[in-house]
Amino acid sequence: MAPWGSRKTLFAATLLLTVAATLVFRRIFGQNPPGNVTDLYLLGVLIVAYYCSWILSAVLLLVSTVLAVFLLSPLDWSDGFQILSYLTSASVIVLVMALLRKRSPVRKNT
Repeated sequence: MAPWGSRKTLFAATLLLTVAATLVFRRIFGQNPPGNVTDLYLLGVLIVAYYCSWILSAVLLLVSTVLAVFLLSPLDWSDGFQILSYLTSASVIVLVMALLRKRSPVRKNT
C-alpha cells in the first residue's frame, strides 16, 4: 500500500478531475450529457478504491453521485435509473475492495 501522503494526493487529484469533468460536461453538453457519463466517475471510484482506502472511495462515491445528479438535472426516470445503476456498481466495487483488503495480510519490506 502506498504511503499516506501519496494516497491523499491521489484522492485529491481524482476528486479534482471528477469535478472538472462534470463542469466540462455541463458546459459542453448542457442539459443533454452523453449516456455513459457516470462511467468516468466509476473509473475514479475504482482507482481510489484500489490504491487508497474504502473510506476515501466511499467519499468519492458520495461526491460523484451528487455531481451526477447536478449534471443530469432535470432528472427523468432514465436518469434516475442511470444514477441507481452507478450507485449499485460503485458500491459493489467499494465493498469488494474493502473485503479484499481486510482478508489479505499487509506485507512489510524488511
